[in-house]
Amino acid sequence: MNKISDFSLNMKVSKIQRRFRINKVKKLLGKFRELGLSKHARKIKFDEFSKLLRTKNVILNTRVIAEYYSQIGYKNKLNGQRILTSFIMKYFTVDILGNEKNRHPQDKVIISWAENLVDLFNNIDISDHSTFVNFGKFLVNYEIAMKQWLKGDKNRTIESIIISYKNRRDTIDEIKKNDNSKMDQNQKNAVIKEMNKQIKQLLSSLKILDKTFDIKYLEENYQQLYNNLEKGYKDLLSGLGSNMKKAFVNKVTEDLKKGEVKSLVFNFLEIGNRLIELCPKKYKKSFSKKFTQEYITEIFYDQEWNDKNKNFLLLILDTIIMFDSKENEKNNFKFKKIVSMLTQNNFVENAPKIVLMINEKIDGLVRLIMQLAKK
Repeated sequence: MNKISDFSLNMKVSKIQRRFRINKVKKLLGKFRELGLSKHARKIKFDEFSKLLRTKNVILNTRVIAEYYSQIGYKNKLNGQRILTSFIMKYFTVDILGNEKNRHPQDKVIISWAENLVDLFNNIDISDHSTFVNFGKFLVNYEIAMKQWLKGDKNRTIESIIISYKNRRDTIDEIKKNDNSKMDQNQKNAVIKEMNKQIKQLLSSLKILDKTFDIKYLEENYQQLYNNLEKGYKDLLSGLGSNMKKAFVNKVTEDLKKGEVKSLVFNFLEIGNRLIELCPKKYKKSFSKKFTQEYITEIFYDQEWNDKNKNFLLLILDTIIMFDSKENEKNNFKFKKIVSMLTQNNFVENAPKIVLMINEKIDGLVRLIMQLAKK
């Protein structure tokens, strides 16, 4: 057999293998969708839904998809529980992560991943090799994101203790140096005693949580540690990690290439919700009317740039500029110009990029508001 024949045979085998794998995943997803998890989540309470997710049939029909991908090269250790956790995060966010205003920035990142994973498990159509590959890559990246989030849970507890420690030390310093306080000396002594008692409890908790933690270093350098945490929050809020950004852009782009605008619409709805939260109360109702699912679907349905969706983007950009500080005005107008240039061509490639850029801009705006709130 000559080289040409060998090549031709390998191509045929490869095509057969690809088709087999695509059909295999389609069948696995079909069985999973028969479970109707999203439908159940909308009808039953958190406790009932949690019990449903722990049943053998649900776990087996969920984990088999990630396991199959892992066997053919998309290495991951996703078990059924980790995948199913994404459904809890999407439909019962408040039950497990509390109100949005109290969430850590890492929580917001993993919620975004979870919502996208649920969307894929419910709706992705594995009809070609490209979609098959992207789904596999998403599962790998989701596991990375989940591991980072779980690892961060312990770190977040330590961060909270450091912040609490710093606040109590600041309170003590403030009482000691404030001669104009309305408290008499006995009251001051009582408060300082209570603060020291709480500090001792915090340090004890910290030692239990991490036996290797250098308590002495914290006592001597708590302000520096606190400043490092602040810097860490800023870095985190500046946007998703490179893997997350790439996965997000790929997901929305692939959907658009297939003629589907749902994920794009969903992300613009999320942008609208974020901006509505920042709006003064008296403007919230009127502003929310500009971010209905019907309208956003209508203006992006043809997957082409037009006056309506360009004006919609201008509304978002002008709102960000209006809420932002005067110091950032010059950079914001540059940003607006860049977005405008992206709307001149290549809708499928540029629309997901614009969504990502806008979210990063809102992250910066939220960071600014948080800083102002502390003053």
